[in-house]
This record gives sequence, structure tokens and C-alpha cells, in this order.
Amino acid sequence: MIGTRLFEQGKNMPHKLNVVITIILASLFISTTVVAKSIISKKEIKIVEEGRGTMQQKSRYISKCYVEDQVCHYAMIEIWSKEESNLAIQNYISQVDDSKTPKMFKGTDMGRMMVENKALSICYYDAPCLDYLLEVVMEINKAPREMLELAYKEKSQLDKQSLQLQIHGRMKDQVVAVKSGGITANHSSSQVITAAITPGQVIDYERDLLTNNIVSLIVNDTGNQEINIKISGDDSRTAILAVVIGHAGKYFIKTVNGDTIEASNIELTYKGFLAREGSKFYAYSYEGNMTAYDFPIGFHPTQIQNANVFKTGYMLLERDLSPNNDATNSLRYLGSTIGLNSKEDYMLLDLHSGKTYSINLTLEGKKQTQLYNCRKKNDFINICDDAISRESLYKGMGFRNERHYYWAVRWHRTPDGAYLIALEDTGRNLTATDLENGDKRIIFHRTLGIAKFDTFQSEEGIVSISAKLGFGKKSIDNLASQFNKLEKISQRNN
Repeated sequence: MIGTRLFEQGKNMPHKLNVVITIILASLFISTTVVAKSIISKKEIKIVEEGRGTMQQKSRYISKCYVEDQVCHYAMIEIWSKEESNLAIQNYISQVDDSKTPKMFKGTDMGRMMVENKALSICYYDAPCLDYLLEVVMEINKAPREMLELAYKEKSQLDKQSLQLQIHGRMKDQVVAVKSGGITANHSSSQVITAAITPGQVIDYERDLLTNNIVSLIVNDTGNQEINIKISGDDSRTAILAVVIGHAGKYFIKTVNGDTIEASNIELTYKGFLAREGSKFYAYSYEGNMTAYDFPIGFHPTQIQNANVFKTGYMLLERDLSPNNDATNSLRYLGSTIGLNSKEDYMLLDLHSGKTYSINLTLEGKKQTQLYNCRKKNDFINICDDAISRESLYKGMGFRNERHYYWAVRWHRTPDGAYLIALEDTGRNLTATDLENGDKRIIFHRTLGIAKFDTFQSEEGIVSISAKLGFGKKSIDNLASQFNKLEKISQRNN
């Protein structure tokens, strides 16, 4: 079966197939792909292409295209999305539980790829769909490579030009006076453009789940933008925090306290806003407090955050890894494993104060090693020629990689303050830190390691914790009320 009508005319006509591929690539949009090695040997590729592959080998063959080859990836997705039978990608996307996609990724290229990944996983277990995608990828691989790359490169350039025209069209006739809103800047009016169009339009907002206060970015009557906060309660009221002029990449902000900020980016938080210019951050809260700080040197935000950054006001950071210090990291990881030293490769950043909280968690913990090109030596031993280590949220058989920062670090805001919960010291200590004063306590300790833990937050904001220690489980019902009863770090170190 030829999996798509797009290839029916061109299967035995190479020149027509070239035209088909060109048309496919002409509808592709620029995006980025996270590249990781697919685990399939040359021998397995040959077996699949000869039509003798197992389900696992077929899926690995498709994954090689999807993960490693950007041109093949998007050609495959484009063909799959145009399929009109029940094998179309839309039928598999409809089976995906999108509620599990992190909110911060929804509507973005990353969110779309997460859904595509899940749809592809469902397809792998549906024999007709698996064979369909296999045939599509094999047809793409038969096309002249130079033709594919040239068509993709040309279309990418067209997409860039089209995007620039769209931006220019949106900004046309949206020029505002530089002095409007009380802000004065030494720029011509053509350089200060607002993306907002309609007075009263809400551009963005952030709601505090604990107080129901709402911080919003709206268009005012002058055509500029205002950052407002609506205070919830019996005397519900709205107050202006700042006036904003500009567009993405160049904002001028003036707060009600008279502070003037020039920034390339603005994000709303549960109690105000965060502006950034290069490595400099400016945090403003509705209490009228302005804090300026530099982003920590040698760290960057983790790719995945286990909590809503702007609703909590905290962001998890990860140490930069230099290609030259892999050996040093491995030795430090070994030292931390046997308790000789700490390995604080992560920290939590308070976005409103710039204060940081170190976490004794290693970069090595997020990696998993997989062996391949293996052959059986006897009933108990396999000999493997190759191994690859890469970041993974899960281990084999679908179990969580509990040493990955996503599972090992959690933080919550509660009515009684904010708390950081982390599995530290290579899993020996589950700790809690009061983020108001930095007080750090041990929730649970096990010399042989804590297997896993989970946190739960009720609608009232109460945080409970459950942990698996060996064959047993332990839990606490209310972290805030029991925090002062927990063992202090200093007591154990003494």
C-alpha cells in the first residue's frame, strides 16, 4: 500500500517525485528540532528496507527520520497531515490527552511537537499507521537529497521574508507619540511602536491563585499599554502599576513611583511584572517595590519547569556545562554519590528579589544510558558494542528517572509562605526550604536513598508530601504547619 496519494503518481517516476517533494516542502514553516541519536543500527535499517523488520525496528526507522533529520521530519509531518484516510495525523492527535501538556508550552512550537510525539507513539502501536508512515519515510529517503535540501532552504528563506512582511503589516499606522503616558525618550516616533490596537484590549494577564488578584497588560485610551492590578476582596479595586510604550525588543516603562526602565522583554507575575534588558532584571510589585539584579553567572533556566514560573515567582536554574569539564563533573558526581562532597548544579531564583537557593543535585542525574548493537553471550549476559547517554525524564519500561531535576525539585506558594522541596544528596535527603527566610529542614532521610516522592496542593493551598522509602511509604499532610517540627540540616551535619 502506498500510504499517501501524493506519492502514487511519482513512485516509479523520479522526475515527478522531485516535483512532489518540492511542493511538500513549499508549505513547510521554519521551526527547531531537539536532536538526539536514534538507536537503530545499519543492519536494522537494511532489514526494514527489505520489508523484514519487526514493529520495534520499523518504529526506530521512522524515529530516525523524525528525530535526526529536520527536512525528513517536516516532510513526513506535512504528508501525514494531508492524508485523507483514517490514517491522517489528526485522527491520532485527537486521541492525545492534551491536558498533560504543560500550560507554558501550549500554543507554541514546543507544545505542538509534544502533541505530535504522542500521536506518533500511538501510531507505532497501530499496525496500518506504522506501515503507512514507514512507506512515507522510505519514499522520502529515495528522493534526491540535493533536491530536498535545496527546496527546504529556498522555502525557509521565503518564510523569513513572509514573516517580516507580516510584522511590518501589523505595525503599520500604529505609531504613538514618545511622550504619551508621561514617558520621554530620545527616539523618533517611528521607532516606538505598540502592538496594541484597540483601547481596552487585554494583551496579557496573570492571576494569583491564592488571592485572586489579577495583574493585566491592557491598551489605554492613548493607544499605549498599561500594567494594572485588580485587588480582590470586599473593596475590589484596580490600580495602575506602570505605563508601557514600545514593542517586543524595545519597551519603555514608567512605574507609578516614577521609575523608568528600558527593556527588551516584559513578563507579568502574580504580584507585578518582570522586565529584562540583557542580563539585567527589573522586578516591580504592586506594593511599590522595585528590585534590580543581574542574572546568576554560569546558570541558565532549565528547559522544563515543574511549576508555573510567573504564578509562583520562582524559576529553576541549571549550571552551564562546558564541553571541557565532563570528566570533572563525572568525578564530582562520584564524590557526591559516596558522600564526599556536594554537587550544587541547580538553584531556585526568586524573580522578585534576585535571591537564589542552592540545591544539592547533580547534572548527571538527568541522564540515562542506553546500550545497543547488543548480542547474546549466554542466558545471563549480553555483549553490547555501543552506548549513548542522554537526558531523559524516564527510564526503561516507562519508570520515572527520579534524579532528573523535573521530578527531584518542586516548589509551591501557600497561604503561609513559599516552600522549595527537593530530593538532594543523591537521593538520601528529601528537604524543604522556607523561601521567606532560607530555613532548610529534612523531611525524610534514608541512607540507601529515597526511591521517589510527590507533592500535592489542595485548592486551599495546603501542600502535602508522600515519599517511598525502601518498601514503605511516609507522608506529611500539611508542610507549612509541620515545618518547624522537622529536623534542621545543621543538626544532622553535627
